[in-house]
Amino acid sequence: MIGVVVCVLVALGLTACGPGSAVDPRGDRKDPVALAAVLPTPAGLTETEPARPATPAALAAALVGGPDPAIAQRLRARGLRTAAVRRWSGPGGAALVVATSVWPSHVTATSVGAQAAERLLARTGAVAWTPSGVPGARGARRPGQQRTLAFAVGPNSLFVRAAGPVDDATVARALGRLRLVAEGDAASP
Repeated sequence: MIGVVVCVLVALGLTACGPGSAVDPRGDRKDPVALAAVLPTPAGLTETEPARPATPAALAAALVGGPDPAIAQRLRARGLRTAAVRRWSGPGGAALVVATSVWPSHVTATSVGAQAAERLLARTGAVAWTPSGVPGARGARRPGQQRTLAFAVGPNSLFVRAAGPVDDATVARALGRLRLVAEGDAASP
């Protein structure tokens, strides 16, 4: 009987560390500043904040569109390792924000990005959105107003948020490029 209990405990321990578990990073950590820096400036926008390291408070503001101390605290509690933010703006209130971050696991990276992207769904007129060019992305949009998209590559969370007259294709291209670089399918940072 003791042998069976030991075998079950060993099996459970191995399962908790395997692919898809809460502690499995499922890939290499990427430098979030270098990731954010790979993006070209989209037509019609001007870079207003180059890629730079972000505190939990700065990451929270990038994810939700403004300061939120409660979310910053949750990011710390979930194990934020490192993060970066980059911003562009343009005429008519156009804004594009990219946030890249590293977490203890793939599960956490996926969850943080998806929760931030789907937060927009609570607003009137918002719908879920996964552009065909970025399969597996989680997002939402309010046509003509806001768009959010998130994707995780290993322990790396990739997030794009746009407001105003920034088209869907610009947002999808930004996330797609981040994904390619994070996966190593394009020029690495």
